[in-house]
Amino acid sequence: RMSAKEASQEFFGLKHFTWERVSVLYPKGGVLKKKEDKSLGRKTWKERYCCIYYNYFLIYKMGKGAEGKPDAIDNVPKYYILLEKITGEAVAYSEKGVAHPFEIKVNSNTHYFAASSVAQMEEWIRWINSALEQIRSVPPRDGVEQVNNQISRVKEIFPEKAFSLPECPPPSTAERWISEFRRYKEAYKQWSPFIYSLSLFAEFQAGRMKGYQAFWGDRGIGVQKMLVKGEEDALTHWDKIITSCPKELETAMETMFFQEDLAFTINSAKDIVKLIDIHRQFKQEFHSDTTLFYESEKDEIQSLIARLETYPQSVIRSQMHLTTIG
Repeated sequence: RMSAKEASQEFFGLKHFTWERVSVLYPKGGVLKKKEDKSLGRKTWKERYCCIYYNYFLIYKMGKGAEGKPDAIDNVPKYYILLEKITGEAVAYSEKGVAHPFEIKVNSNTHYFAASSVAQMEEWIRWINSALEQIRSVPPRDGVEQVNNQISRVKEIFPEKAFSLPECPPPSTAERWISEFRRYKEAYKQWSPFIYSLSLFAEFQAGRMKGYQAFWGDRGIGVQKMLVKGEEDALTHWDKIITSCPKELETAMETMFFQEDLAFTINSAKDIVKLIDIHRQFKQEFHSDTTLFYESEKDEIQSLIARLETYPQSVIRSQMHLTTIG
């Protein structure tokens, strides 16, 4: 456990870890019970919101919001454990009267935690030990030269300004959008261990290597956030288009007047049918547990398209026809 004074000498101080800063990376975290010192040398179990953030196991006071996450105010951690200082691995242990405990050793000190279930305990042990494995593979602090070539390659794949995905891709560009998303996703998967390692390297430097921290901010966090946000925006946009299409087609059938409008509506609806197929492909590839594929909406849209295609032509006049008469 590092105090604020000790942390300021080499690592980030507690004020660096405001929940606003930490939460943007969707860190692995949740509520655990932590055995802490009380007066007269006694120990007591306290509920804390804990999360893993790079080289830091952050321990916050419980918030009042959902899932115990830290509040917007008073959201600096009480303290943290430096993962690189942990000896051995996180392991389960047995303690009378305590359900699902596990421990972390830091030199001669042992930190005790308890989870709400066996599954949560096993998950936390897996998270911590996975982070430890990553941290122990970090380049040595004096080995900056060794990573320069790799940094150049990552810069080529994730250029600082050119790397972006459209926020709300229309149905006609959905296939191209998914292809671009897949390309970035595969590149990020390939390079994320190195990028994560580099981010830890930058964190170790605690500001002394600002160039590396800036690099990580631009390519590492930026890429991850862009992929998450880009996917959320696209799927939300497509969901809205698909679910609203049947009603819009019904309205079109009641109000349609020009042949050109009819043709445009039919072609747009056919694009949405294609979008449903592309949407299914995307969900199966990136979210295999999803079962929402809009099959009923697809059947309804196709039925409405068939009705529109047989709409009486005699009641639909062309805009060109009206212009000629005028």
